[in-house]
Amino acid sequence: QRLIEQLVTSNPSPAYMTNMRQDLYNPASVFNYYPPNFRLANNSLLAPEMKIYSTPTALWRANFVNSIVYWNWPGTTTFNLTPWATLAKDNNQLLDALNVTFMHGAMPQQMRDAITTALNALDPADLNGRARAGIYLVTTSQIYSVQH
Repeated sequence: QRLIEQLVTSNPSPAYMTNMRQDLYNPASVFNYYPPNFRLANNSLLAPEMKIYSTPTALWRANFVNSIVYWNWPGTTTFNLTPWATLAKDNNQLLDALNVTFMHGAMPQQMRDAITTALNALDPADLNGRARAGIYLVTTSQIYSVQH
């Protein structure tokens, strides 16, 4: 069973994709969005995927995730939060599921502690809000961005 069940009934705004340097139907080259020879600054490592990830695109991506998770936008993207809300009764259960689903079991303890602190600041009765916050915090983290 998938822990996030989503229904997308229309396409997201093309402006969001363009602003994130991934215009869905118009890649810049045959190499898709990633220039094959891009190297990290002050390093000899090839990292084509990092060429499109800058401070502005990081903010656009966080706003895009916020729009989906909290506002069911762009398009009409909806999530069935029931499995997550059930887990949100207990921080450890929610974080274990987020870790497995989004981080392949590799969530660092420091990240887990920071998310726990954020969840503890929320209303314990607002299970959907707690689930949304957990999903948002994991999927906008730098570690998630590097892994995905």
